[in-house]
Amino acid sequence: MRPDGDFRYSRGARRNLDRKSYIGFSRAVRRRWKKRVHGPLESMVGSGPNAETLSCGVITVCKNSAGTIRRTIDSVFRQTVRPLQYVFVDGGSRDDTLSIVEAATTESERRRLGILCEVIHQHNEGITQAWNIGIHAMTADIVCILNSDDWYDHDTLEKVLARFARRHDAGIVLGSGRYFNGPGDTSPRICHPRPSFLLPLTMTVIHPACFVRREMYRRVGRYDEQYRIAADYDFVYRCHHAGVRFVRAPEVMVNVLRGGIAETNMALGWREVTHIGRRHAFLPLLPVASAIARRWLGSGAVQGRADD
Repeated sequence: MRPDGDFRYSRGARRNLDRKSYIGFSRAVRRRWKKRVHGPLESMVGSGPNAETLSCGVITVCKNSAGTIRRTIDSVFRQTVRPLQYVFVDGGSRDDTLSIVEAATTESERRRLGILCEVIHQHNEGITQAWNIGIHAMTADIVCILNSDDWYDHDTLEKVLARFARRHDAGIVLGSGRYFNGPGDTSPRICHPRPSFLLPLTMTVIHPACFVRREMYRRVGRYDEQYRIAADYDFVYRCHHAGVRFVRAPEVMVNVLRGGIAETNMALGWREVTHIGRRHAFLPLLPVASAIARRWLGSGAVQGRADD
């Protein structure tokens, strides 16, 4: 995938991507369902002379996530305003992840939750490509990427749609995150998005609390697949340079369980962050100095971790 938005599957991805594993509805039915009201907030968003009706879609990338993904799914199913779509991209799980996902999609249909569930099989080409595959499958207006070990508060999507309703020029809504060091952590840390002028120094947003209008991916391109760890940092930087309107929300939108791919591959993450900073920053030496300082101080903020 080129960052200008010309998305192509690799030959291996085409061979291993089973798009026919779609569970539930055809695209034609999906378009008709997009007109359906999914909760009281969507009616409010669609009222007034200049209002618009918006829908949310959630993407969860998973691989061997049987221990956490059910909590992730339940947090989506229990939203006060449910999403139009829920797309799972599995990177070749060898545990019970797929069984849990398939059981959840069956449950969604049985309970008539109004969520169009889709499972896509990816041949472990990395999380960045998996995000792009999920975005490619999206028809909802607002794209929400939720990791398979993270979970939403019960009213997260309602808050997101309310922000977009109040700010029609918003391209991205940025929420805060509640960070847990482990399953038994009873004192999670609240982290807020930072000002954009700090982008040369660090990632300024919490990626799972970053909610993007789908058209922004057409405007600035999807995630650059040359980056395995810090592709979200590059995407946020490109949006900033393109003049995309960021709207910051003080509310906690997501619960994050620490120890993800960024924190277990910190050396690679630092290299990518430095490369992205030099690529986009006005003063190329500034991100290099910042990366050296973070490494010397032992900072764990590499990708999607606005921790201060």
